[in-house]
Amino acid sequence: MTKNLSRIYDCICIGSGPAGLMAADILSQRGRSVAILEQRPSIGWKLLVAGSSGLNISSDISAEKLPALYGASSSYLASAFEDFSIQDWLKHLEELGELPYLGSSGRYFIKNKTAGKLLKTWQEKLIRQDVCFFTNTQMLDFSFNSNIQIHTNNQTYVAKNLLLATGGASWLDEIPNWPSILKSKKISLQEFSSSNCGYEIKASDEFFSKAEGIPIKGLCLKTKLGQKLGELMITKYGLEGTPIYTLGCTGTAFIDLKPDLSVDRLEERIRSARGDIHKKLKYGAKLSEGAAFLALEMANADHLNDSKRLAHFLKNVPVELLKPRPLSEAISSRGGVALEETNSYYELNKIPKVYCVGEMLAWDAPTGGFLIQACVSMAVRAAKKIDRDLI
Repeated sequence: MTKNLSRIYDCICIGSGPAGLMAADILSQRGRSVAILEQRPSIGWKLLVAGSSGLNISSDISAEKLPALYGASSSYLASAFEDFSIQDWLKHLEELGELPYLGSSGRYFIKNKTAGKLLKTWQEKLIRQDVCFFTNTQMLDFSFNSNIQIHTNNQTYVAKNLLLATGGASWLDEIPNWPSILKSKKISLQEFSSSNCGYEIKASDEFFSKAEGIPIKGLCLKTKLGQKLGELMITKYGLEGTPIYTLGCTGTAFIDLKPDLSVDRLEERIRSARGDIHKKLKYGAKLSEGAAFLALEMANADHLNDSKRLAHFLKNVPVELLKPRPLSEAISSRGGVALEETNSYYELNKIPKVYCVGEMLAWDAPTGGFLIQACVSMAVRAAKKIDRDLI
């Protein structure tokens, strides 16, 4: 391994996702020397994956309500949102030339739709601010002398501070190497698991063959975690969509296929409709195609032959959720560095001047741009602390 000890950076960021880029941006704006090390050939791979069908960058939530959406991690993240709010993030994107807009769902997107142009513009800005990028460079370990030595697959880099923004385990076929590095330094980690992902359901092969790719519109999903209105997509294995991303858990879920109608009103519509059961579901209950497929799959003869029983059934269709999809298909991951391992600035308690930000920490976020919002907010808070300590 060739050593390069000729330059000591104020901070080296491991990872070129939103958290790493944001930390580098804040520090370099303040005149700090920064390098970003990225193991892939180009930057922002996960951001490109997440933004492949439209980059959701935040949501229209008040500052008071935002932390609570992160559940048990709300207090851990609250100070980050104070340092860098939703409005701060939107303004930052505007300054990069990416115009955010608010969709009908209450989510913010960028008009450019995907992440490619954002990454290009952001990298160009950081290069103008003298940030150094090293791609195809994987951190293998780090150690300490008077400064921090970051040992990689091609050389050693030296920094006064190290900011880890390595991401979690989502979209990956195997667990990355950084958990083993931190475990060797006695940092506690929680096992990774899928979050914001589809669920396999118990259903017949015929159902999947007929219904794959068809949406179930206007439903309310109920699990032991709560209930949520929305839309689901029938896949080759089960169900995808925001309600199941938010509330999915193994066990029996219940789906109200007509949450806007009472049982009595639904029964009246079914009873007055003429024709076979398909017509009663389509023209009487006015179910979407996917909802009708699901109802017929899960119903028994008693439900289908009695309008009152059918109305009750459609308001509470039981669906057995078998297991979540693997990490390689998950939008985000649970697990990572235990929150108690860091202080309120996301600095490791056991290893001063080493910071962990973003998805690599053991917090969880719902879909809706909340993951990326927390990542950039944490990065800003950590970067401000690094800057203060360098004075």
